[in-house]
Amino acid sequence: MGAMGQPILEGKTIVIVGLGLLAEHLAERCKLFGMTVIGVSSGRAEAAHFDEVHPRSALAKLAARADFLLLLVPYSTETHHLIDRDVIAAMKPSAS
Repeated sequence: MGAMGQPILEGKTIVIVGLGLLAEHLAERCKLFGMTVIGVSSGRAEAAHFDEVHPRSALAKLAARADFLLLLVPYSTETHHLIDRDVIAAMKPSAS
């Protein structure tokens, strides 16, 4: 519980980069905790249990909304430095 007796995750926003099977399972559990779940994908426009899905080009804008930012993509030359200083700088000071 948080300082005011509110569950720690309820009302928080998680941005999940990568929309594979693991992300879908995680999104389902996040919804059970009352979270807003936003997905970022280079190839999908929607996915089960996600409130919104956006292209990777919107990552910095979405990072500004995130309480939690989770990267679930395989490492490749395409994903190397996907989370760069612009994305980090856009995040809330309280984000994890």
